[in-house]
Amino acid sequence: LTTYGQYVDITGTFKSGVRTIDFDTDIQLHSGLDLLAPVGAKVFAVEAGKVMFATRNGYDSTISVHFANGGGWNYKHVIPGPGIQFNANVAKGQIIGVVADPPRNSGVPPHMHL
Repeated sequence: LTTYGQYVDITGTFKSGVRTIDFDTDIQLHSGLDLLAPVGAKVFAVEAGKVMFATRNGYDSTISVHFANGGGWNYKHVIPGPGIQFNANVAKGQIIGVVADPPRNSGVPPHMHL
């Protein structure tokens, strides 16, 4: 497995690519990177930027940051921290949220999706 700092890449561990999402019968493309992380682990901004949106909806929580130098990331399964809301500026390395708990008994380990 590949590691990124303290996080382990588990993207291929539970079927990346086209797959059924949660308990739905809908087949959806699963793209991006899944990093194994314990529930409540702090998530840091990888670059300075501006929050484009932040939703607080348990496991489906998402933070989208547009980087000041271009590009951006969506941090999924991450519950936004205090002050992380639309139009907020974030600094590189700033704590922006924590890893959420996976739903029901999905068999999916706690992780964040980038």
